[in-house]
Amino acid sequence: MAEVCDRITALELNDRCMTRIEQHLAPLSAPVTIPNTSPTSSTSHTFSSSTQTHDEIQAINAKHSAIENKLDMFANSISSFIGLITSFSSSSNSANTAGSN
Repeated sequence: MAEVCDRITALELNDRCMTRIEQHLAPLSAPVTIPNTSPTSSTSHTFSSSTQTHDEIQAINAKHSAIENKLDMFANSISSFIGLITSFSSSSNSANTAGSN
């Protein structure tokens, strides 16, 4: 259970780092021009760095959310399992105590 909590904490820290990266990259809205080095063509290609960066960040955030949701479900499953073990253990102890009387 402690490992799950540690992983969730690590994901939250990563989320904060991603927020800082997003804030840092936000001013990069100017398109980037990449010249074509082909000897037969002198045209250049223009890419919008902010759109590409934004898409990459969105993909990372989506993966992050999916992992976080799975960890939450895993933590809930572990908690339920521990609860079942605890209740089984206490009812088993109660039955053993009653049977020995």
